[in-house]
Amino acid sequence: MQRNNLNNIEELLLDKIIAVAYNDAGWIDRIIVYRMAKKDSLVKQLLNEYRLTAASVHKIKETELAASISNAVKLKLEVGVKSKPLVSFIYAGLFSRPILTTGIAGLLIITIVGILYFNKPAAKYTYTKIEIELAQQQFEHSLAIVGKVFQNAEKKLEVEVISKHVSKPLNKGLIYLNDYLIGG
Repeated sequence: MQRNNLNNIEELLLDKIIAVAYNDAGWIDRIIVYRMAKKDSLVKQLLNEYRLTAASVHKIKETELAASISNAVKLKLEVGVKSKPLVSFIYAGLFSRPILTTGIAGLLIITIVGILYFNKPAAKYTYTKIEIELAQQQFEHSLAIVGKVFQNAEKKLEVEVISKHVSKPLNKGLIYLNDYLIGG
């Protein structure tokens, strides 16, 4: 019966059910599983079965090992950590956390690309006096064009926009307001 139930449940949902049963799930997954258990009897049955299994697993007591075996294991763990602290740090700190590893690798790539991009030699070019004078003339000419555009825009704003579209409707509004307040 258990095998048929597992075939009907998606793997992701089954993982959530197991995590909820063992109290390893986050609160969002718990809410999802509890809601699904209320709606679907199959989910509820699986959740109850995994809860029973989890309860029996949690009841297992730690057995006492012989002192020689326990000491040998502790010594082996201590020697492994002491002999290769850099390797254990890299494995424990980086490879056991893929998001951290990805972030560090991305930062390293961005740093290398940035160094290569910003340290490229700048092209040195010396300008002749004629080129500088020509650029000065072109700059002055472009400023004159911009000045004319601003003057034309100012005239249009004063003549067309403010007088037609702002002051006339404003005057009408003030007249209506005056009539309303005076009452006549």
